[in-house]
Amino acid sequence: MKKITLISFLTIFIALTIAIISFGMPIPQSAVPSIAFHVQLAVAIIMGILYIGDVVLFLLGLKRFTAQFKITYFLICIGFLFLAVAQIQLPIFQALNFWNNPWVLKEGIQIPYIVGGIIIYAGVRKFSKLIALKTPLNSWLIFSFIVVVITLFIFVMRDFLYPYRPGRNITLGIPFVFVLFPPIILTLVTILILKIKQKASSSYTNALAWFFMGMATLSIAQWQIVLFSIIGFDTFWVNQGFFQLVYMFSGLTLLKSGHAFNKINIY
Repeated sequence: MKKITLISFLTIFIALTIAIISFGMPIPQSAVPSIAFHVQLAVAIIMGILYIGDVVLFLLGLKRFTAQFKITYFLICIGFLFLAVAQIQLPIFQALNFWNNPWVLKEGIQIPYIVGGIIIYAGVRKFSKLIALKTPLNSWLIFSFIVVVITLFIFVMRDFLYPYRPGRNITLGIPFVFVLFPPIILTLVTILILKIKQKASSSYTNALAWFFMGMATLSIAQWQIVLFSIIGFDTFWVNQGFFQLVYMFSGLTLLKSGHAFNKINIY
């Protein structure tokens, strides 16, 4: 168990160290002001490394579980790996000031979040099946239907809720659909985790509580992107990089979740 604790602290230490070093990186032309640029870059680096730490901790915990549960956690790990890739994109784009390239403008940057969210759902769904949890969210059909319905509803209603105004830095059309998918998927996963927590044995209570908190925070972080895609990204919260702090908190709580899962010995 000391090994797991050491890995947790080492992950945080490496994240902070690289983040501090990043403050010496030169600022690209046309980038945001110095402090904002370096803060955004540092936070993005921390987020990516924290998610990699999550993957390591969950993988180390596989040996404690049966074959069926190993598949569950392996899927969750793969999902976290995609989230790590999603986060690592950010410091690269920030360092090179690539925010105006087609991958970002067309919201391709959301694809790792979408894929990661779906894979995590597959893992969490399998977990719920193994403990015989009965819920509509266990159905791929119902899960997909809810995602599509909520996506279409927000897509259609956005102009009624907040009419378009020329000159705003917002996301329109199909790219906006890519922005909507991650928070909806992650929110449904979070709800399913809560239901599992209510059904699972007490041995899982602590780990699932942290898992729920981490996924809930990640969902909120993604809903931020939806909000700013509607009202515009040119806000103090975004320009100063504060929106990334929510991602960082989710990374820390998921790291704690991975640590807690390593203490489970029941399966």
